[in-house]
Amino acid sequence: MRPSLAVLFFVAVILPIPSADAASADMKATYVGGTVDSFKPGLHGRLDLQDSQELIFRYTKSETLRISYSKTTEIALGQLPGHTTASRVAMGAALGLPGLLLMKKKSQNYLTISYLDASGTKEVMVLDLSKEDLWIAIPILEARSGRKVIRNDRPEANAESPVKSVPRSPEIASTGTAFAINTDGFFLTNAHVVAGCADVVLRGIGDSSQKASVWAQDPQNDLALLKTSQLTVPVLDFADSNQLRLGQSVVVIGYPLAGDLASGIKVTTGAVSSLAGPGDDTRLVQVTAPIQPGNSGGPLLNDYGNVIGVVQATLNKMKFAVETGRIPENVNFAIKSSIVRVFLDSNNVRYGTGLTVTKFDATQIAAMAGPSVMLAECWK
Repeated sequence: MRPSLAVLFFVAVILPIPSADAASADMKATYVGGTVDSFKPGLHGRLDLQDSQELIFRYTKSETLRISYSKTTEIALGQLPGHTTASRVAMGAALGLPGLLLMKKKSQNYLTISYLDASGTKEVMVLDLSKEDLWIAIPILEARSGRKVIRNDRPEANAESPVKSVPRSPEIASTGTAFAINTDGFFLTNAHVVAGCADVVLRGIGDSSQKASVWAQDPQNDLALLKTSQLTVPVLDFADSNQLRLGQSVVVIGYPLAGDLASGIKVTTGAVSSLAGPGDDTRLVQVTAPIQPGNSGGPLLNDYGNVIGVVQATLNKMKFAVETGRIPENVNFAIKSSIVRVFLDSNNVRYGTGLTVTKFDATQIAAMAGPSVMLAECWK
């Protein structure tokens, strides 16, 4: 039976990953409104999320407000309630200059927490975290309360000012990596990289690009084949043996953090640290080569420059930290080439195997394999 991959973070989607220093989730906050009678607007305190049962707002050395996660009914992130565009315009018209000041765009970092107190009365607390690293708090609140944080991306939406649906142009939803495996125009990547894409565009060295269609998918093993009408890049060969060894050197080539870092390919090195994945999943191999969002679908190469796996995921550091209190380092996974080759064989797609005579260093492997590796853009 396939083990749960709940602790894995598929790295095609680019999302921030917290550092060890940021993991305390103890941050400054200001109470700005709500139904908590004992609180006054402007009250400063600290939001403490380190207790797994309660959210704690410490507003003096001895006084705290404790909100049980099990009693939380809703958590929203967005504009301060009551400060919609319509209400600010009306205030500006009625009060002149003082009212115009209220028309100033409000912070989008107001955290509204609705909950039931000990007597069952509904309470609301609104905190201003505009100067804090709010993204640290969001996944912790979601994990512990079991509620998805509502993000008010359109705060002006209300009865007075409805949001109209307007057509939008396709845009890049996420990115991953793909690599050429034969001269028939086939590229290999992860299934989650191309899931739900209206179009897939491959971009390589020199800003060359071409559209690709999804030829075949295996969601269970997270593999996908892409087909292009023309091939203008060299191909990568698989290792002639599927055998992997603990400690053997590996090279990862891909396009992590596309749009945030330099546009070219990135190369990292490491070693095989385990011959199985979470739950002793023997389809996966664990490696120490650093993997970032966007590496998904890239090749895992051996010392000979041959493919021994397809990069799939890295451990979800935030989820792991929330559950265990520890932050893991360099825990990354790739799909073994033995599984990949069965997928290719079942779809009658040919591939080559490389020689294992001459070993190369990482700089040589990057130069040889780099032109075969493409940025995979998912357009929606």
